[in-house]
Amino acid sequence: MAIKFDDLVKKKKEKVQLEFSDVSRKTFIESFKRKKNKAITKAKKEEFKKELRRAKKKRSIKRKGMLLDSVHPK
Repeated sequence: MAIKFDDLVKKKKEKVQLEFSDVSRKTFIESFKRKKNKAITKAKKEEFKKELRRAKKKRSIKRKGMLLDSVHPK
């Protein structure tokens, strides 16, 4: 007899819901949201740092070019 995956998931969900009281479920959801938001913020910060690094590199290349132009005018 084959057991369908959906049935297993339903049983698991019911079991989990029985284990959680209303209060603990709320706190669990809140902590999950907090962790998710923290992860999103961290990813945004990392992206921002990468952008800054790229901008700094471009700026330094431009500066080098300007310095070279001032030493050796075209």
